[in-house]
Amino acid sequence: MLRPQGFREGALSVEEVSKLIDDRMQAAIDGDYYGVLGVEKDAESSAIQASYIAMAKTIHPDMMGKEGLEDYKDKAGELFKFATEAQEVLTHNKKRKSYDSGDLVAKGVHGGEATGSEERNRKNKAKIQYQKGSVLLNRKGWADAEAHLREAVELNEEEPRYWRKLGWAIFNNSEADKTKRQDEACRCWIQALELNEEDPEAHYYMALYHKSKSDLKKMKNALVRTVKLKPRHVEAQRELRLLKMREEKLKAADTPINRFFKAFANLGKKKKK
Repeated sequence: MLRPQGFREGALSVEEVSKLIDDRMQAAIDGDYYGVLGVEKDAESSAIQASYIAMAKTIHPDMMGKEGLEDYKDKAGELFKFATEAQEVLTHNKKRKSYDSGDLVAKGVHGGEATGSEERNRKNKAKIQYQKGSVLLNRKGWADAEAHLREAVELNEEEPRYWRKLGWAIFNNSEADKTKRQDEACRCWIQALELNEEDPEAHYYMALYHKSKSDLKKMKNALVRTVKLKPRHVEAQRELRLLKMREEKLKAADTPINRFFKAFANLGKKKKK
């Protein structure tokens, strides 16, 4: 069985533990049960349980006594509480189906931020709309997903992932004018990158936008940036391979003899005129 993501054999260093807590806390803030446990959405219950146990051995609040981790105790406690909730839901068939369908929405955590109740409620509402939109995106319900994600962005304009997924919903929503939706999607992804320049998915979506505009140079640059940020980005790697094949094909066709025949053909066309 594969090791849960983020964990390995042997004790982790202080730096590794703190980074793991920070990374998983972002998933907890988003109300992402799968992300907080570091498992795929099709993971079996045994893998989910194994990841939870690995977390318990590494980031349980009682483990934060190590020098350099004292300040992480409260955050680890909040994170582990959410991870426990995630484990309970994802190992329960009925609850997991409700969560996957969007009927059960995780409230998430606040990451230790001292926010007022009004702002917290607003962000929670945005998070719920984002989660519903994400579920609909997975089902390719583009129009409905767009509606939920627009509301999420209106409630919280500071979250780059909301902008990124809104752009993807707009880009694929065939009910709208093609050119207009492509350009609006592009604006969403630009906004997402302004908020988080190191978001590989936003760069990948920009590559697809440039592809739709036949701007292969910008497309390639965006794909290279995507792979640099996320080396195992399968879709970006595939697009880069296709681009390379196209470039090689064009290069192979650009031979002296081919240029001669092309010039000869063009000359014939001019004579006919």
